[in-house]
Amino acid sequence: MNDSVKKRRKRATKSGQWLTLETLPTDILYVIVGYCDTRSLLCLSRCSQKLFHFVTNDPYVWLNQSLNVLATNQTSPQIQCRSSRLLSPIEKCRISSKWRNGVYNEKIIIGHKCRYMPWICLQNDLLWFTKGSQIIKYKRNVKNGSISKHLVQKVLKTNEDICRFVVREEFVVSCGRKGTIAVWDKCCDKRVLYQNQLHLNDINCVDFSKNKTIISGSKDKHIKIWSLVCDKWESNYALRLEKTIAVNDRVLSLAINEFSGNFISGSAGCGPLQPLLLFDIQSGQLLDQFGVDHKRGAGVLHSFWESNNEVFSCGYDSFVRLWDTSVINMEDPHDSVVYCISSDHSFTVMSGTARYGLTRLWDKRYPKKCIQMYYVGTNNSPVYSLSFDPLCAYIALESSINLLSFN
Repeated sequence: MNDSVKKRRKRATKSGQWLTLETLPTDILYVIVGYCDTRSLLCLSRCSQKLFHFVTNDPYVWLNQSLNVLATNQTSPQIQCRSSRLLSPIEKCRISSKWRNGVYNEKIIIGHKCRYMPWICLQNDLLWFTKGSQIIKYKRNVKNGSISKHLVQKVLKTNEDICRFVVREEFVVSCGRKGTIAVWDKCCDKRVLYQNQLHLNDINCVDFSKNKTIISGSKDKHIKIWSLVCDKWESNYALRLEKTIAVNDRVLSLAINEFSGNFISGSAGCGPLQPLLLFDIQSGQLLDQFGVDHKRGAGVLHSFWESNNEVFSCGYDSFVRLWDTSVINMEDPHDSVVYCISSDHSFTVMSGTARYGLTRLWDKRYPKKCIQMYYVGTNNSPVYSLSFDPLCAYIALESSINLLSFN
């Protein structure tokens, strides 16, 4: 720009005849940036020093963008409970672009000499995971999500290998081999109940509700509904059997809907019914079956409630499915078994597959194509479990638990 143009602009600005973005009132600028996407805001910040400070320092500028970004929006209470910290709007947009573009640092935070099938539970300050017959919890680093091995909080032990566990309210409930269910008090890490031979075979899955109802599913093709009762005088806990449901197929996953009083069960897909079923907790009656004409052996390995009316499921048929009045399928393009899924209960879904530690990032708004793929670890290991918050993802492989840091 030559000197004459600069002088004309300067005179016009002083006389009020020339309006630029720099001279506009702040409230008008807010209206303008409301129509800008992330790329436009970045270009706008390069125009002048004043606009740079306006775009980068004012959180309201990025507020609308941050509510719809992938992986970091933090709009649901579920993702807020497991986030190490709440991000500013500009941080959400910046870190979300790293998720989309696959920019991250990978680190092995826990290694195993033997091969396991670990299960993960993530909270805002703790990382829980299984290792054989143990449940171990570590303190999380607020800044980057990493853990320090000397910050072990407690090791919860059982006599049998643990298949699944849940951390709910003040209890930790696990299930395992030989029909075993164990319950710990989360506050004092004290085991308050341990019973085996509750099923005729190994218990593959368990879930626990706020009203102290435990549901267990086993290889013996039965689902059992229990009540966790306490003797007020002796402070002893016991399980009281309420219902036994014959599914005629191995039960692989369970999930309770706290609001409706229903639960879903995922089976091996070798029985007469569909592999994903809906039951009533109180009566134990079968309410509905999901899907029709399933392939034999297309079992459901993992399922959970995305909302009151939506259910996520995955399994041997290599699909991640979102079930509702209409069905949305997000197809795995490499025809591999999907072992586990995790969601932020807004737009973001992550799936772990059976080969090469492959983890995929999905956007529910665009279900036909995955957003990004992450190959975790160096071995051909399945992803047995995963969980994430806006800053990082924890991937459980057969010989390690890996951290993907996007911060």
